[in-house]
Amino acid sequence: RKVARGDRYLVTVCAQTLHDRAHDERVRAVGEIDPDSHRRAQRYPSAAVFELASVTNALVSVATTIINDLGYPGIFLLLVAGSSGIPVSSEAVMLFAGFDVYKGHFTLVGILVVGVAGDLVGASLAYSIGYFGRIELIRHHGAKVHITPARLERAERWFARNGTIAVPVCRILPLVRAYMSFPAGVARMPYLRFLALSALGGVPWIAFWGIL
Repeated sequence: RKVARGDRYLVTVCAQTLHDRAHDERVRAVGEIDPDSHRRAQRYPSAAVFELASVTNALVSVATTIINDLGYPGIFLLLVAGSSGIPVSSEAVMLFAGFDVYKGHFTLVGILVVGVAGDLVGASLAYSIGYFGRIELIRHHGAKVHITPARLERAERWFARNGTIAVPVCRILPLVRAYMSFPAGVARMPYLRFLALSALGGVPWIAFWGIL
């Protein structure tokens, strides 16, 4: 039977309605199988992202307040904390200090000397924790982290062979630099050697962010 000209629109609308209905049924079926599929497709930032941002903003606020209130001692304390494993960004601290040099509050030589001193003191504290706490580490946590006296001996030999490269390289890497001192202490690398190698990597790091 021929379709009247006026009925062509109704046929088109009915076909589109049937198509939409089939599409809705497929979406509903997927939702029943995987209820979270629609939420995942929206790609909103997770709560962890906002939590990390809030923590970072809080640390930045604390760092700027300490620098503004204490001056050079504040820079020193923040660098000690950052190099001893406490989550304080040494690069952010030196950037703030360098900005204060631009404003005339500090001198470039002053922030570099204080920054290097704080960085090395913090690294020495972390080294000492590893050096003097190794027996406690083996006794109470050795089984958990798979550390045995034999493995400590191998670590000592590894640092004796490769520490000359490993320590300064790791001291110029973000995040890693704050935790390199612990294994160096656990492996009983000679302290003066560790200090010299730590300065070899730490001084350029502090100078770069302070001058930048």
